[in-house]
Amino acid sequence: MELYLLRRSAASRFMPGVYVFPGGRLEAEDRDTDFWLGHVDLSEKEMPAALNGRPETILPFAVAAIRETWEEAGVLLAGPMARGGGPATAPATKDFNSPSFRRRPESSAFPEGRIKSGMTEADPCTDPANRRPAGGLSFKRLAGTRDLILSTSKMAYWSRWITPQSMPKRFDTCFFIAPVKRNQRCRPDNRETVDGIWISPREALTKNSDGSLPLSPPALVTLHQMLSFADLREMVVEARNRTWPAAITPRLWPLEKGGLLVQPWDPDYERDTVRVDEYRLQKDVLPVGAPFSRLWLSGGVFRPVRNPDS
Repeated sequence: MELYLLRRSAASRFMPGVYVFPGGRLEAEDRDTDFWLGHVDLSEKEMPAALNGRPETILPFAVAAIRETWEEAGVLLAGPMARGGGPATAPATKDFNSPSFRRRPESSAFPEGRIKSGMTEADPCTDPANRRPAGGLSFKRLAGTRDLILSTSKMAYWSRWITPQSMPKRFDTCFFIAPVKRNQRCRPDNRETVDGIWISPREALTKNSDGSLPLSPPALVTLHQMLSFADLREMVVEARNRTWPAAITPRLWPLEKGGLLVQPWDPDYERDTVRVDEYRLQKDVLPVGAPFSRLWLSGGVFRPVRNPDS
C-alpha cells in the first residue's frame, strides 16, 4: 500500500518544506451546499453515514478536498453527468458504499493499492496548467459548465485535526481517504507544492525519522495508523465500520529549541504542566512503528518520543 504526499514550497508561511496530504482551506464556493448536492453522487440521506456529518456541515469539506486534490495534484475525483442526472458511467475504482466494503473481506486482495484524496486520472475538461482559476473558471463553474459529478462515494472520512490552541494560526481540518488505480499519475502544481511522491507508510516514517522527508503531524500519525493494516481494503473496511473518531487537538509545549506536541491520548494531556527533559529527547526518540503520544519538534522535523512517565 502506498499513498501520495506533497512537499510544500519552502516559501510557504505554514509548514514550509514539509510533506503533507493534498488539501487546503475552504473557499466560499465550497459552502454552496444547494449547488453541490446536484453535483455529487451521494444523496442527502446517504451522506451522514458515508462522510460523518450532515450535508450542510460535511459536504463543504468533501468538496474542498476534491478541489484541492485537483489543484495541487492534478487528480480529479469526478466524472461526467448522465443526461438524466447522476454519473454517466460506472466508476473506475471501488465504491466505498458498496456492501463489499461494509463487511470484513474474506480475501485481502485489492488491486487499487494506492491512496489519496483523489480518484481518477485528470479529466480532459481542463489542462493541468489551468487548475487554479487565475482569470479562468472557478471549480464551481467548472463543475457547472462541464456537468461534473463529484465522486464523494469514493471517499471515506478518516480523521479530524484542530491546530493547537497556542498557535497563532489555527485550522480545523477533515481528512478523507480514497483509492486510486495503481498507475495513477499525480503532478504537483509547482506553486504551493513543489514535489510529490508515492511512498509506503513505513518508508515515509523511516525517512521522516532520519530527517530526509519531514512529515506534518497529521500525516505522521495517519501513516503510523496505516501500519496496522495489511492492505488498503482492510483500511477501508475499518473506516466504514468504526465509530467516528473525536477531533484530535494536540497541545504544543514550547521548548528552548523546538517544541513538544502532546496528543490527546497522552496521560499528561490534561495537566497544567508536562515533565520533559530536553537534553534526553534525542535518546527518547522511538523506532518506527512503536506506539507514541508525543512528537518532538527539532530542526523542523517532528519525531515520536516516549513519555518518561509511561
